[in-house]
Amino acid sequence: MDACYVSAHSGIDSLIDKSLICVSGNMITMHDLLQQMGQAIVRNESPSEPERRSRLWIADDIYDVLRENNGTKILKGILLDISRISELELKPDVLVKMPNLKFLKFYRSDRYNCFQKKSKICLPQGLSSLPNELRYHCWEGYPLRTLPPRIDPRNLVELDFSYSNVEFLWEGKQVFFK
Repeated sequence: MDACYVSAHSGIDSLIDKSLICVSGNMITMHDLLQQMGQAIVRNESPSEPERRSRLWIADDIYDVLRENNGTKILKGILLDISRISELELKPDVLVKMPNLKFLKFYRSDRYNCFQKKSKICLPQGLSSLPNELRYHCWEGYPLRTLPPRIDPRNLVELDFSYSNVEFLWEGKQVFFK
């Protein structure tokens, strides 16, 4: 958490003291009503234009933003259950318009079928780059054999490419700070 936020520990302690979150082992949980309130606040940032929100988690909204390639620098997080969308073909520069993206997670809630299903997200022309601000990148079933050629892993904390086609991450050396 400290890799993403200044004084994360004191902030988490404050939320625990206020009974807004609970920590048990390696899990942080919050009450469903608190989560719904946060989601309502984000939806109200731009009710009719999801690309102008700071976070996206509704599959249809994410599908439209990625298909139309109209992400913005406002966007900081995407959480997509790819089992909830139909096949989606992305352009190589789909993430270029989202330079402040810190959290990107494409996962399947139907993981038990991951090995038998082809990826629903297609990158026929590859992927040109990843946002420099990216901290957490999880892409279950990533369809390419390598990460994009233009990548700056300075802020990366975790990469998760479960069930993917990745054979190697990149050419040459990369320095990870976090």
